[in-house]
Amino acid sequence: MTEQIAALQVYVGYVEKGYKIAKDGLDAIHAIKQGDFSLHDNYFSSLKNVNPTVKAYSKIAEIIAMQIKIVKVCHKQRLNMNNSKQFNSDEISYAGKVFENVLNGCTEIIDQLIMITTDGLLQMKDDERIKRIDHLYNNMQDRFSFVQHFGNDNNILAVQRMKDQNDVQVSRELYGIH
Repeated sequence: MTEQIAALQVYVGYVEKGYKIAKDGLDAIHAIKQGDFSLHDNYFSSLKNVNPTVKAYSKIAEIIAMQIKIVKVCHKQRLNMNNSKQFNSDEISYAGKVFENVLNGCTEIIDQLIMITTDGLLQMKDDERIKRIDHLYNNMQDRFSFVQHFGNDNNILAVQRMKDQNDVQVSRELYGIH
């Protein structure tokens, strides 16, 4: 019986060592897993923060400056169309809707720009943010170019109509028609 007790004590020692090895192994695995999770968590959390270099990207200021120019051009064109007396109410209404659509699109671009450049709103890598800002810049440039061409076309039409009216008036005076 003494031999059995001694053998059981040796066996208990082996079991305790086995449990200690298993516990140490599980603790090590948990620590590794927790460390890996922390690394991933830190990485994804960092994607929510906008790099100051991205915030200082020159195209951001250019997008805002273009929007201001677009607002000014739209306002000036509306005034020019009204003051020229060369456009009827339907034409002025149509141009107003065109300008309104352009300005609404500009607002959407600025809203997206704010989301891209504000910490905590979007998870994006720096290169993804830059690509998205470049895309918004191109969209704003397209809107600016459109507004300029549309305004120039309206100005040309107004001048052409004034010229036509002047030609009619000169013809009436030449031929004595009142």
